[in-house]
Parts: sequence; structure tokens; C-alpha cells
Amino acid sequence: MADEKRDRMTTEEEEKKLERRKDEAGPHGEVKEDVPPDSPATERDKEEAQRERDVRNQRSDKTQLGDEADSYDEDDK
Repeated sequence: MADEKRDRMTTEEEEKKLERRKDEAGPHGEVKEDVPPDSPATERDKEEAQRERDVRNQRSDKTQLGDEADSYDEDDK
């Protein structure tokens, strides 16, 4: 019987330790990590993003022109 009580005490102590760990770990046991703040975009990054947008726009314009050319060919027939 003394062994059972000793085992139970150990279990309660472990449960208390686990509760403390959960409280320290944050919600749902998520690990808190240090994340550096976002740095503002540099001039080079801005220019590169603008260039990518321009290329996308040129491609979409090209496909639209291709679609229009096909419709004109059908009208000419």
C-alpha cells in the first residue's frame, strides 16, 4: 500500500510538472520562436518585382492579341 501511495504521489508531481510546462510553452504546446521583423523592400527588390509584373502583363497582352487575331480571321472568311 505504501508503494501505491508513493507511485501516486510521483504521478501527481509529474502532472504538476507537465501543467507548468504547458503554461510555459504557450497555447496548444506551441513553441515560441524568435522571428526577425520584416525588413522593408530594397530598391533592387522593388525594381525586380516591377519587372516581373511588366513581363506578366506583356504575356497576357500577347495572348489577348492572339485571341483577337483569331477572331478577325474568322470574320474575314
